[in-house]
Amino acid sequence: MSDCGFFARFGIDLHALDLEPAAQDLRDTRIRFAVVVDPGIVETLTPDSLARIDIPMLVLNLGDEERIPAPVHAKALSETVPGAEYSIIPDATHFSFLAECKPRGPTILAAEGEPDPLCEDAGGRSRAEIHAELTDVIRRFLDAGLH
Repeated sequence: MSDCGFFARFGIDLHALDLEPAAQDLRDTRIRFAVVVDPGIVETLTPDSLARIDIPMLVLNLGDEERIPAPVHAKALSETVPGAEYSIIPDATHFSFLAECKPRGPTILAAEGEPDPLCEDAGGRSRAEIHAELTDVIRRFLDAGLH
């Protein structure tokens, strides 16, 4: 899994982009909680910017600890954000948060040239079971913050 490879596939050279706007403070006071699931390219986030997050945050990784791809492994991110909670949803992959695939989904994606396993989940659980666990974990976090 490589976000650089993903961008390159579509002809985007990140080194050619002006990334200065990415450093803006885009806080929105209407947002009181954050839930992030397998956030992408976490190694590009600076400790200083993460330390300034001042709302409750739940950081979730999908998969078994030793198999979470480095670009989305967010335990260090959660340890840098003050008060963030971290949890792992086992028997899943990075793409398990996506909608359930139709039976012909994998064939269609392969025919379209999609290289990522968007319809595959790890372990023996269905995507619906993974979604149910995600829902429960997120609901508990939000309920605790509202009381």
